[in-house]
Amino acid sequence: MMKVIIVYASSGAGHQKAAEAVFKVFRERQGVNAYLIDSLEYTTPLFHLLYPRLYLFLVRRLPWVWGFFYDGLNFTLIGPFLRYLRRTLNALNGKRLEAFFLAENPDVIVSTHFFGSEVVSSLKQKGKLKARLITIVTDFAVHSVWVAPFVDGYVVGAVDTEESLIRRGVSKEKIAVLGIPIDPIFEKAEDRISLSKKIGISPQKFTVLVVSGGFGVGPVETLVSHLLQNRELQLLVVCGHNPSLYRRLKTRTADAGPRVALYGFVNNMHELMSVSDCMVSKSGGLTMSEALAKRLPIFILYPIPGQETGNRDVLLRHQAAFSVRNIRDLKERFLDLGFLQKELEKIKRHIDAFRQRHTAEHVSAYVIGEKR
Repeated sequence: MMKVIIVYASSGAGHQKAAEAVFKVFRERQGVNAYLIDSLEYTTPLFHLLYPRLYLFLVRRLPWVWGFFYDGLNFTLIGPFLRYLRRTLNALNGKRLEAFFLAENPDVIVSTHFFGSEVVSSLKQKGKLKARLITIVTDFAVHSVWVAPFVDGYVVGAVDTEESLIRRGVSKEKIAVLGIPIDPIFEKAEDRISLSKKIGISPQKFTVLVVSGGFGVGPVETLVSHLLQNRELQLLVVCGHNPSLYRRLKTRTADAGPRVALYGFVNNMHELMSVSDCMVSKSGGLTMSEALAKRLPIFILYPIPGQETGNRDVLLRHQAAFSVRNIRDLKERFLDLGFLQKELEKIKRHIDAFRQRHTAEHVSAYVIGEKR
């Protein structure tokens, strides 16, 4: 029986969702014992507390600082110093994670976050662990932090990601362009009319899905207010883990009636995407992949500097998304819905050319060495 450990870090919803998608497929496979763990639960209490909170604080309050460190790690002059500092801190705080892997001694470790990949790579380098290490890059634009010396295989979402890894010294033979793994439920066709009735919205109205990310980041209130000025629009607004945003929007949209449906953190994103004509969102790798699977055109607004601007650039290069400068620019796109719908049909054809299909199934087959 093959033993597979899938490890993520709860510092962003995307890393966890990718890991859960692969784990879900493995649970249905014969001959595989799969386990899913959060790497941060095997670190020091202070590291576990601060790691996700510091990231969230920076992207919410000081995104330019996050962007500086993100770019700095790629920069030739200061990159090596910052990488050394980061890897030293990871080694000091990851002792329990190392001990866990050594005690479990799996056949394969699948990592959807660079922290887990670095810890396992270090153990393999020291000859303490023989498990194959597969790293799943959860963004379309790859950063140097994803590259570790003893990774046996990389799963990436696009040819652009593969080319970037090759430029960073990774052998092409180690890279599989399979897509960023998403829950297979996003690849199932669903009936818009029956779903609209289930959700409680009009299936005839032009529907815009507004997604603020797992932590409810961004100027969502201003965006919603501007879009509601067009009375032809119907909005579905997902606030994520941000109850204060939900409460403020509840008050602010009280007069809009059924034209606005508000949600906190949702488990039915596949349904909300299925009933929508387009989506307004930042450009997180998993959210983009889910929307692409649903052939849902995306308007990318205010991406977080770093990985999200990189994701945006890849999608724009393939004409698989729209980019808008600001809320006023976005509002103008929705003034003529007839023209907009023609543009949406065009971009769906580009989405079809760009997206990968059956990603989680193909990733699980790759992990255990099956031929596709």
